[in-house]
Amino acid sequence: MPVAVLQALGAAKAPAIKLAPAEQKLLLRARAKIDRMRKDLVRSRGSTHEEAAVGAKVGLIESEQQYWWTEAWHKGERSAEADRRARRVLGSFDSVEAMREALKRRTRASA
Repeated sequence: MPVAVLQALGAAKAPAIKLAPAEQKLLLRARAKIDRMRKDLVRSRGSTHEEAAVGAKVGLIESEQQYWWTEAWHKGERSAEADRRARRVLGSFDSVEAMREALKRRTRASA
């Protein structure tokens, strides 16, 4: 659990995690990138794998969510958002059957 969550729940402060000088630099970059992503997800750049790992090590982000904060993941998110804005996405559906019908209509229209 991130340190901030533990503190909010009234848990005692965890001892500070010792970081090597290189990890301290990574943490500074990770913090800045995470703050930018929280403010503007579409236009911000994600962290490197190393930055995400250090962020997880100190409780800045959840360990199992490191992938989500990486640039590789956000590149895909930006691509998906561009497709959505350009209307290259078929849509969201209430059921699998609704999706199948939309795909059939699209196939017939393009034939």
